[in-house]
Amino acid sequence: MVKFAKSKLALLIVAVFLVGGASGLLFGDALSGVPLFGGGAAADASGIDISRIDRLKSYLSENYYAPISEGAINTGLRRGLFMAPNDPYTMYYTKEEFDAAMEKTHGELSGVGLSLSPNEDGVIEVVGVVEGSPAGEAGVMIGDLLLSVDGKGYSGAQLAEAVEAARGEAGTEVVIGISRGGKTREFTVKRAVFATPTVERDSVKNDRGESIGVIKVISFTDSTSKDFRKALDELKDVGAKAFVVDVRNNPGGLMEQALLMDGMLFGDGVVCYAESKDGKRTEYSAEGERVTDLPYAVLIDQTSVSAAEIFALGVKANGGGKLVGQTTFGKGLIQRLERFEEGDGARITIMQYVTPDGDPVNGVGISPDIEVENTGDKDSQLAEAVRIASQP
Repeated sequence: MVKFAKSKLALLIVAVFLVGGASGLLFGDALSGVPLFGGGAAADASGIDISRIDRLKSYLSENYYAPISEGAINTGLRRGLFMAPNDPYTMYYTKEEFDAAMEKTHGELSGVGLSLSPNEDGVIEVVGVVEGSPAGEAGVMIGDLLLSVDGKGYSGAQLAEAVEAARGEAGTEVVIGISRGGKTREFTVKRAVFATPTVERDSVKNDRGESIGVIKVISFTDSTSKDFRKALDELKDVGAKAFVVDVRNNPGGLMEQALLMDGMLFGDGVVCYAESKDGKRTEYSAEGERVTDLPYAVLIDQTSVSAAEIFALGVKANGGGKLVGQTTFGKGLIQRLERFEEGDGARITIMQYVTPDGDPVNGVGISPDIEVENTGDKDSQLAEAVRIASQP
């Protein structure tokens, strides 16, 4: 069993980059003695045709209309190697890209406020929009496909480059090209320094006039469980009879935080397993003391991603509150972010998450106990969650 309270590694399960910061991944130690095209042996005993690569390299250099530096060619070769699994979450980083990927998510960011992830079609998708951020105010929405930044196109394999292009000094403008419903459009966004709260608390009235707390979890950073505990304690002060935890529009983040929050709701319990390609499994469990006896429900939908899905899975697997809404995104893979001794690095998918029953999360998602779809301007999902949480 993995004891997160004593863990020395930060485990993040969302392969998502927040424009203005970064999230995602399991961090590893530097790899030593790993030659990746340039600085390594000239032949490969595993069957890689090095001579063929050399011929293609010469062909490109001799026939391309403009000069290509050796550095650019070697970088391209390294990128191609990590494209072999056809996995949008596995990729090579230059030193500059790796440094950007390692930026720690914190309370204030300078950028546009989008969480981006490559989708299964290899296109960059908007999976989160920070409330009150420049991109959100401009009209960019979850589900939009990011096609270009300042007129330059980017694919899912170029996520790091797209993120870097969207970042910039506060007060400067950037043009974001997106596709929505088959139609393309551009948004001119002024970069800014904006706050990124991870937990917000509100309250609504049920049909009996009772106060029902609503705790909105925006993302999972290193302060989220602490802020969640504070919100739970505040429910007592406002006389709430029940509460709803809303993890919609949540791009994920630190899995450890999701497990700590689970523990506050139901105590100890197995949440999921991480499964490697050889079938070996590692157990991940919530632990700690349950801190509230109030009834509750959890709101989910297709914008609940990664750590948000694991949080919901924990509640469902351990007989906690009901899940209300729609099936989650279905991002259940673990990536490791690792720096090579030359300063560059890679992100590579190493395991997948499965439920306590052994069912995969990736590509499937977590289904609600009560399915509700929002139509029109009314938040029918929240209304149903309030009703379910209020039941005697």
